[in-house]
Amino acid sequence: MDASVPDFAFGATISPSGVLSPALTLSGPGVGVDMQPRVALANNGAALATWQRNLGGTGVVEGAQFSAAGDGGPATPLSQPSPVLSFPDMAGNAKGNAVAAWGDGTADGTSATIKAAQFCHRPAHANNPACGNGKPPSHG
Repeated sequence: MDASVPDFAFGATISPSGVLSPALTLSGPGVGVDMQPRVALANNGAALATWQRNLGGTGVVEGAQFSAAGDGGPATPLSQPSPVLSFPDMAGNAKGNAVAAWGDGTADGTSATIKAAQFCHRPAHANNPACGNGKPPSHG
């Protein structure tokens, strides 16, 4: 891959009738490396995506939510910039809730810690208390 050509994360949805929506640009430019995209889909067609973006010497994990109609939310930084590329992964359920996880380099650069962000489809209720207030992802 040519590192001089910027890399972007894109997303699109497929309708129940099989029509592909126009591609949405989800990320800002990265320095031409594999962005390790991961996607989780809900029963209603909504999608959550995470990826790593190389900023040139540091990397950051980002995420975005978008509807079955193709409406996308802005990319949200999930991690702090790190000299270690993070290789995010994600798991989700049919209700639209998901968790993204990645490795984050320690300040001294000798190891990594595991970080995670939670994506919530709707506000908390008695059967779904872990999803907080339904706002964009929390992380830590």
